[in-house]
Amino acid sequence: LMGQLDKGAAKCKEALAIRPDFSYAFLFLILNCAVREEFEESLKWADEYVSRASSVGLKSDAYYHRGFYHYWLGNFKKALGDFELAEKMAEEAGNWTSKANALEGKGIVYLATGDLELSRASFEDELKILIGEVRSLVPFHKAYIAWRLGIVALEQGQIGLANAKLSEMKALLPEIAGKNKERIIVLLDLLQGEALLAQGDLDGALAAGQKACDPEASPKYTGYTWQFNANVAYSMDLVARVFAKKGDAAKAILEYERLFKIPFTYKSVYLVHPLYHYRLGLLYEKAGEAAKAKAQFEKFLDLWKDADPSRPEVADAKTRLAALSR
Repeated sequence: LMGQLDKGAAKCKEALAIRPDFSYAFLFLILNCAVREEFEESLKWADEYVSRASSVGLKSDAYYHRGFYHYWLGNFKKALGDFELAEKMAEEAGNWTSKANALEGKGIVYLATGDLELSRASFEDELKILIGEVRSLVPFHKAYIAWRLGIVALEQGQIGLANAKLSEMKALLPEIAGKNKERIIVLLDLLQGEALLAQGDLDGALAAGQKACDPEASPKYTGYTWQFNANVAYSMDLVARVFAKKGDAAKAILEYERLFKIPFTYKSVYLVHPLYHYRLGLLYEKAGEAAKAKAQFEKFLDLWKDADPSRPEVADAKTRLAALSR
């Protein structure tokens, strides 16, 4: 499959020689590098997309996609700046879907930085745009944002509110059809698992996670527009985190190793979150596998070398790596 990706990349470069602002070619090249964890190359192509975009609408899309990769690599300040530019330009261009995407990007960054009220407000504003301006797939979008808001509620320790969001999602299911219904069921299982984990019901959380966290079997968003989806959300390592919480490091390690081996396909985009390397490093260290732990900490620190310096995972990984290297 990587050979096909190489051929696709060559064709995209040929297309850009003919049409320098061809957005699809940039998006393919950006993603082509990302699935290999070659994120510096992804950002180079994202920078090119920003510089070559020939209209306000394309600029909005370019800033949005570059913002995603800054977020993915822990550089939340740059990510937020790109999402704010994307939002402004989307509104100028009258592209409401792009504005919704930019608001979702802001919500994700605020969630990662612990600015939970700002995160909630961004997701709620996104839903207003989707309902009031985009107007298509309204029940789906309501259920999707309920998932986002449920995750925020859990981060705030509001179990009751998270369960209310689960109820909203379940109530909307009869109004959603086809693959979109299957996608919401996956997100519902993810939120259910996170809620049960927060409540200490590890067996229930494991059962929910095992239904949702198989990117090969579960239907997911595909294509390039919905970057923040179940495939790339931190929730996809729910099963591994539950096993770790149970004290079963061996099974947690096996789950992370499985996640690292899931192939990219044209029907299902799957990116390995850099934090998975950090979390796996902790498990290897606990299991006494020092060499494997060092390799994971080194990989994580390389991927997050430009992350916000205040991130506790970076400082902890550096401390652990130094101790393992003695």
